[in-house]
Amino acid sequence: MNKRSAFSLFALPLLSVVLLQGCGSTTNTNTNNSLSTFLTLHEKYCAADFASAEQLTSALQKDPKFKLSEAYDGIFESNLSNISYAISPEESGCTTDLKIKTAANAQPYFGFEDINKALLSKGYKAKGEKEIRKEVGLDNHDLTVVEQQYESNDNTVMTLVFPLENEDQYYMTLFVEKFEMQGVSLKAPDPTLVEI
Repeated sequence: MNKRSAFSLFALPLLSVVLLQGCGSTTNTNTNNSLSTFLTLHEKYCAADFASAEQLTSALQKDPKFKLSEAYDGIFESNLSNISYAISPEESGCTTDLKIKTAANAQPYFGFEDINKALLSKGYKAKGEKEIRKEVGLDNHDLTVVEQQYESNDNTVMTLVFPLENEDQYYMTLFVEKFEMQGVSLKAPDPTLVEI
């Protein structure tokens, strides 16, 4: 075996690893999958061209991957690859939610910089500077979050609120302001009122 063919045997697999993983890449498959799924759901529902909350609600009710939450009024949940995602039609828009860390997953699925970079690569523009602030959580404890607004090509504004601590207790939210709800009931159905 000459030096040239020995080099080829070792260089080709190494080159393949560098091309597939990228130089200095620290992201893992779970990060890429959960972030990609989150953004796909956001674009399919919250960023899509629904004219009203009623149309959005109807689309979510027809999607077999989503079910109306029993714990929270007006929230549709989907469990994909053991990760829980939520879409919430609201009075003035739509929110996509994800708890970015769980008891089963010790590390967050992705960080603020990962989602920020992904949104910018999809053509969204940062609107103003990111703001790190304290917010009162559901348990009345302070929570540090980073908030960043983005603008789409059609001038739609969306707001990302990303928890920087207690990621297993608080949701990351991506809210799009787009419409007003009029007379839509999004409460979980009462199981005692089933028609026969």
